[in-house]
Amino acid sequence: MQGLMGSGTPWGRYDDMFAGWASKVIADHLGLGVKTGAPYIRHNKASNPFINLKKEYMGLFWQEDIIAFFQRVQFSSSARTPQSCYLELARMIRVNLSYLNEYFGRLATAMEIWIELWDRAQDGEIRFRPSRQTRQISTVSPFAVLTICRNEPGYLPIWLKYYRRFFADEDIYILDNDSDDGSTLNLSVNIVRVHSEKYFDHLWLVEVVQNKVRDLLKSGYRYVLFCEIDEIVVPDPAKHPLGLIDYIKRIDLPVVRVTAYDIRHNVTSEPQLKLNESILKQRRYWMRNQHYDKPLLTSKLLHWTPGFHNCREPAAKLAYFFPLVTVNAFVSI
Repeated sequence: MQGLMGSGTPWGRYDDMFAGWASKVIADHLGLGVKTGAPYIRHNKASNPFINLKKEYMGLFWQEDIIAFFQRVQFSSSARTPQSCYLELARMIRVNLSYLNEYFGRLATAMEIWIELWDRAQDGEIRFRPSRQTRQISTVSPFAVLTICRNEPGYLPIWLKYYRRFFADEDIYILDNDSDDGSTLNLSVNIVRVHSEKYFDHLWLVEVVQNKVRDLLKSGYRYVLFCEIDEIVVPDPAKHPLGLIDYIKRIDLPVVRVTAYDIRHNVTSEPQLKLNESILKQRRYWMRNQHYDKPLLTSKLLHWTPGFHNCREPAAKLAYFFPLVTVNAFVSI
């Protein structure tokens, strides 16, 4: 589960502690033993000491109220299963602890979401895919594509329509940064929820994308293509008429830096854009924009600078014209 304190980090120490308290009072109520020893929660990357310090500093002020709350917890006689106990506890947390910080409201909501998903999984409606198991390489392609977005009801369908031509849904990953407009619901691609404390944070954005690219490569993918939600990567159709996957299969480079062009709208000769039709067929005017050249296709972990325009690692820029195109904006002239 995503770290509920924010900043896009996994469970931190304070989240672990709170989860332990919740599980303990429920286990006591049901007369069950609690396993001691190494925690089950695995940290996938080194903790950020500043975020941990913030959690623990705030926790010092919360602690007296929280411990007193858990000592007073009384479940109803109808709470006879772990699920019913967690749902009751979520309601109690929301009523009694939300005044401390909105964090506790998110904790309560997370409990309710987890129980709903657990029950649906037990009924066979959904299937869990444990993150600890090694991903089996797709039978369709050993290549993945990744983006990140928040509330993109316009761009996201266009992005998906294009990349689904080349990637199976199981190889498409969307980092969903707190979307609340429903645009990322009921999609069959991989939706990974992430949270940032600031509305827009360049450093957080680079970190969360780098971590996901690393995880995808470790899981068995040979290449990962990262492109933002308003970017379409197109190989030269004269050299690669079969499209993007054909291009990736033929390259033998660890990192490829794409060549960027802006799509331009000539308002005197081109009609208004129809989003349900091919974008590239409706716009014939392009402008080279070297400021948006980016190292986006990689077979190894990259360390990007903010904006993803550069990385520490050497990135090959192919010599022939139109190697890859990034359509990064729709603007009028």
